Amino acid sequence: MSETTEHRREGLRGSDAVPAARLAKQDEPPVSSDRWFRVLAERTGDVFFSIRVEPDLAVEFVSETVGSWAGYSAADYMDHPELLLQILDPRDADQVTRLISTESEQDKASEVRWLHRDGRQLWTQARTRRRVRTDGSVVVEGTVHDITEQRLVQQALATTQEQYRLLAEESSDFTLRTVGDFVVEWVSPSVTAALGWKPEEIVGRSGLEFFHPNDVAGTVQRANEMSNGAASSGRIRLRCSDGSYRWFSQVARPVFDDEGRLVARISGFQDVDAEVRAERALARSERRFRLAMESAPTGMAVVDLDRCFLEVNPALCRMLRRDEPWVLARSMADVLAADEVESDERMHADVLTGQTRSARAAKRLITANGDHVWVEHSLGLLSDDDGRPVSFVSQFLDVTAAHQAQERLRFLADHDVLTSLANRHQLLDRVGAILGHRPRMGGRLAILFVDLDNFKPINDTYGHAAGDVVLVEVARRITSAVRSDDVVARIGGDEFVVAMSPVRSLQDAEVVACKLHQGLQSAISISGAQVTVGASIGLTLAEPGDDADRLLKRADEALYLAKSQGRNRTVVHQGAQEPQAYERT
Repeated sequence: MSETTEHRREGLRGSDAVPAARLAKQDEPPVSSDRWFRVLAERTGDVFFSIRVEPDLAVEFVSETVGSWAGYSAADYMDHPELLLQILDPRDADQVTRLISTESEQDKASEVRWLHRDGRQLWTQARTRRRVRTDGSVVVEGTVHDITEQRLVQQALATTQEQYRLLAEESSDFTLRTVGDFVVEWVSPSVTAALGWKPEEIVGRSGLEFFHPNDVAGTVQRANEMSNGAASSGRIRLRCSDGSYRWFSQVARPVFDDEGRLVARISGFQDVDAEVRAERALARSERRFRLAMESAPTGMAVVDLDRCFLEVNPALCRMLRRDEPWVLARSMADVLAADEVESDERMHADVLTGQTRSARAAKRLITANGDHVWVEHSLGLLSDDDGRPVSFVSQFLDVTAAHQAQERLRFLADHDVLTSLANRHQLLDRVGAILGHRPRMGGRLAILFVDLDNFKPINDTYGHAAGDVVLVEVARRITSAVRSDDVVARIGGDEFVVAMSPVRSLQDAEVVACKLHQGLQSAISISGAQVTVGASIGLTLAEPGDDADRLLKRADEALYLAKSQGRNRTVVHQGAQEPQAYERT
């Protein structure tokens, strides 16, 4: 191996190269769904490729059009990636190395020379991007456009007129004249460059012999319609000398004699094979994109620059509980919660103006029955061939269940699991907040510390499940006996606290304590039996300088005294004064 060849090989493979392996079939290129959007938005060449350069050299994907370029098929490159090194012009080895080693996610364009299988020099314009995958491998993706003809024309214009004439004869365009039943009477020498046939191999034979069988009928029909003097045109496939077919654009004009009889047809053929194959590749990509949208489990949509829906998939319609015509007649503003519209406008504007390439945000969609669906909305921009923005691509992932789970976790952080009342942490925060503000209308904060009497026998007799039923019912009764903005918390097994603010006097708080005693004396049904529970209550009012812990401690001391004095009663603790007890009425 020459030093130059080894230099090229190292430039492509990197220092840790291992033997190349074919990783993908030609008809199953490893193209992710986001690449289809780029194919739709950017058509930058005739040959599309993806080449892994680290940790080894492998052609993972190359489009079929490469077969008409240097004389090798896509399978040749995928089975033998070292072929790239063999046909690379040594003068451009360093340039290729720079192309594939440029900074990741940066586009690079350059002209590179190659050697055709038959020894001819080829000029190409390569556009590449280097991408590092999550597994550490590096791929170079891009397009190659054949500019050999342009280069030859430029060279010819700089030489003599004779050289220009020879170049024209070698171009991909040619002309022929047919007579009678399409017998070729004359063909221009440039047919050899276009199809590989020599003129003498074509003249005297029916031109239809060189048409693809599927194109013969249409050609004959158009020729028959030329009797009125009109020219005809169309795209057809012609057979090359090697048996392959290439696409050509044909324009045919009739030739009449002095008596108006059709005596010949003059046809001009222009090679459009790369264009047709690119169009068909694009059409296949569009079909795959449509299929991806139709079968995607997540909601997908194409939205115009005014945020009106252009295309939607079934998953999004199901998410909104709407049919497709309804959604297509609406905009994003019609399916979003009202307070989400402004942020959605900003999100689209940021992507449209290029402040960000893509955006993602949590939003609420409104269904047909008014329910909210939480979604993770991802947004990207589609541009035309000239880079002008034309529409947005949106994806909507339903995260309602996850959002509800997060909300539940946040709720449980501050609330009792069984009764959904505030827990001790939330109680202290709320009491602290009340103490930190000036009392409303001169009122004070009252704390009622409630402990159930005779609750343990219920657990022992009927089980803890029955005890839970009692606790839930007690929580309900306590909550119904106080105001909606009072704080009710469960801070222990059968211990509850009520924080009331404001209360105008101790008597007002004692009235509420009495209501609690009365509400809890009614029997509770559990396991087919009727049980009753009483309550001991410790009551105190906030004094200047009190904090939440001090208040709860005073109320707890009053509760302890209520328990020791026979239970089923309320004891009041008035700061420095001795606690006073009285039985409920």
